[in-house]
Amino acid sequence: MKSAPGSYAVFMTEARRPKHHYIPAVVLGGFSADIDRERRRDRRLNVVTRTKPTPHLVTARSLGHVRGLYDFRGNGPLTGLPIDTLENTFQAYERHLSSAFQAAGASLGSLPFEPWMRILLPYVAGISVRSPHFLGATADDPNVMIQESRWMEMSRRIAPLMAADWYLDEAPPGSRFIINDRGYTWLRLLPGDRLGILVPVTPRHALAIMPNAERVIARRPTGGTLYTPLPRLPLTAADVARLNGNLAHAAVEWFAGVDEADVADLQFGETDVEASAMGSWWVDRGRLGQHDQDWLAAMDYAGFTINASD
Repeated sequence: MKSAPGSYAVFMTEARRPKHHYIPAVVLGGFSADIDRERRRDRRLNVVTRTKPTPHLVTARSLGHVRGLYDFRGNGPLTGLPIDTLENTFQAYERHLSSAFQAAGASLGSLPFEPWMRILLPYVAGISVRSPHFLGATADDPNVMIQESRWMEMSRRIAPLMAADWYLDEAPPGSRFIINDRGYTWLRLLPGDRLGILVPVTPRHALAIMPNAERVIARRPTGGTLYTPLPRLPLTAADVARLNGNLAHAAVEWFAGVDEADVADLQFGETDVEASAMGSWWVDRGRLGQHDQDWLAAMDYAGFTINASD
């Protein structure tokens, strides 16, 4: 039963709890050939799962979700917050993802700072903590505050991602990226290079994010708006095939693509649900509060308003 507009009672039955997508349906719907279907969540993807390895069609709304996955349970120092607090945190940037991905795809070496700061940065920080396998086996411990941990870990990952080097990988005509249930995989741009992450955002484009200690996160042309560097990296078909192999290998339970041929010959790797998106290569930014301060300071410098949805 409902407790208040927009929130759900803790005691509602499992079947009636809301679907919480750990890979947003609006993102999944971009990896579909059903462009005639206006609502992205209604579009179908070709999906391969560990239990059903033959490609089959699944709608974006039916993929990558668990009911009540982000429900707050009223434990610990955040007792009293609405049950949908965490889901609302994700929704604040999810509703703008399509436009941000479109802007990134059309960019020519840099991207307006605001969509990067408000949308792409929180999205990448979020997918690393949104998995149903977050915290692995320890999530079953009643003493572990899993939702509070998601919230805090997402915050802690903002500053290292701000300092990282971001690139836009572009697939050539005839090649497409797939997507998996992590929303990312690991990669090195060069042999022996830093271990970063690859985040597919459309079949044509993926974000390659490489750890760094610091970087210039925005520049302002004379009299213009702030832009963040986003160099384009044109790939070959062989590059895309290799990266898709990495995405399939890193998947926990499923991967998906636009066409059956995009996923038919790919193979799962060994399941490692506790593998961290941001391992030892990423800079330790100190105490939790410092991470929020870095983001807030950058927002203030850029002159952006900060409201309850940020």
